[in-house]
Amino acid sequence: MSESLKGKHEADKDVTEEKGKRRLSKRGKTVAVVVAAAVALAAVFAGSQLYLQQQAQASDRVSSRVGELMSANSLDSALNPGTPATQQGTDAVEGQPTAKDYQSLIDAANSAPSTGSLQVFGASQSLPLASELTLNAKLKSISSHYELSVMMVDLTTGEGISFNPDARIYSASAIKGPYVASINKLNPSGAKAHASTIERVITVSDNEGYDSLRRSFGDSTFGTYAHDANVTAFDPVHWYVYTGARDFAKLWIENYDYFYVHPNENSEWARGLYSDTLNSVIHQGVGSRYSVDSKAGWFAGEYNVLNDAGIVFSEVNGESHPYVLAIFSSAADQYDLLADLVQSVDDVHTDMVASEQR
Repeated sequence: MSESLKGKHEADKDVTEEKGKRRLSKRGKTVAVVVAAAVALAAVFAGSQLYLQQQAQASDRVSSRVGELMSANSLDSALNPGTPATQQGTDAVEGQPTAKDYQSLIDAANSAPSTGSLQVFGASQSLPLASELTLNAKLKSISSHYELSVMMVDLTTGEGISFNPDARIYSASAIKGPYVASINKLNPSGAKAHASTIERVITVSDNEGYDSLRRSFGDSTFGTYAHDANVTAFDPVHWYVYTGARDFAKLWIENYDYFYVHPNENSEWARGLYSDTLNSVIHQGVGSRYSVDSKAGWFAGEYNVLNDAGIVFSEVNGESHPYVLAIFSSAADQYDLLADLVQSVDDVHTDMVASEQR
């Protein structure tokens, strides 16, 4: 501020006294500015320290999660040539049923009616009444508040259930599951070079890692994979898509075939990444009962979705009956609600298989 703006001077003060006052005033203002600047810098520093601390904590959580997966499923033993895992070649994984061939399962998923009510497809034409009523009530309740698309396919019998399977819902990060499987199946040597990125993309749904994979591998590999699964509702060129449970059930039938029926040198390592992924409502719902391979997608904001798809390794009366389950919804953040729905789907699946066993 210029000296002329300080107000009127008293007429009875001499020039020397007035100059002294001006120097003191100016010095006081300088000190005040310095103090204010110091306070501001201290606040910025404190804020920076808090930010860095928060980032470090987030990084620790991600590193811890990836570390758990690395420890439980060693990358070296899974990917290095000459280990027992790579000697499987194209042999099916022992203990996994292969009664239904791949194309029959895709055909079964395609046969499901495209309606907004609970439907049964495959050999069975009706559901056990009690489990049907419970599941149907939950489907109606959820769909009265949210958009909902569901499909379950038993991988042994080809029987299944569906509800609004062809809805168009934003996939969010659920697309990363089949995309990563596709590059491991069709470009295994290239996938090995991106192993750490692939782990982050599946286990903690890293978006930057997914962008990197898309730039590195492009669209054609996933396009071939989706074509083989008879996916028709979306163009694989898009990094994130609008689709429903039917196409994701078919993609996970493809995943099962690659992981367990016709594996390559990457299969054992790759499938292990999906065993306990972030925010999976399928794992939340039935992970305490069975092993689960899954990859969820969620976006509580612009798109407002919560989706999940994967494989549930169910057993019914001592018989292995894995099934594929895909749930797409606009029920963002409603994890408990959808996990409860997963449990009801599993109850119906158990009843369907048990009725065939009798």
